[in-house]
Amino acid sequence: TQLAFIEWSPDGKCILFCTLNGEVHVYDNEGIYSHRCPIYCLDSGTEGTVAIAGIDWYIGASNSDNQVPTLCVGFENGRVQVMRSDSDDKPVLIDTQLRCTGLKWDPNGQTVAIAGMQTQAGAAADREMGVVQFYAPTGPLLRTLRVPGNNLRSIAWEGNGLRLALAVDSHIFFDSIHQRVGEITPKV
Repeated sequence: TQLAFIEWSPDGKCILFCTLNGEVHVYDNEGIYSHRCPIYCLDSGTEGTVAIAGIDWYIGASNSDNQVPTLCVGFENGRVQVMRSDSDDKPVLIDTQLRCTGLKWDPNGQTVAIAGMQTQAGAAADREMGVVQFYAPTGPLLRTLRVPGNNLRSIAWEGNGLRLALAVDSHIFFDSIHQRVGEITPKV
């Protein structure tokens, strides 16, 4: 099996292995297979055929009742699911309408930033534009940030959640985030 991503659970009790074809396998911390993570965000029959674009587990959750979404899995076709655990059977499903290239939880677990390329219809020809979409863990889109350049590849939150670093083409862009109650406002 060819691997695309790996992600430890915040408690270190399991590790997720993501294959190139978009499957997510769960193993315990000793390497013993446990189960396959259910994928609900993809259309029926496409699971295992769509490449995974990113996986991120919010590590700050200390809530033992597992009611807070903490795990985010995204696919290149723009479909994303936000889960309460690696076996959540009712995840939040998001269709970003992007060619997803990455995703990250903010350090406070209040926002998921999903990066990708969005097709812009133009007079001469369609072109892609870099976009970062900010979502609440319950699914609503909070804000969209358009990014100059031809290929937004990766994103990373600063430790306090007030800035994002964006890898675009051969550049790094920094985005300052201003948070107000209930919303996030990106400022380039």
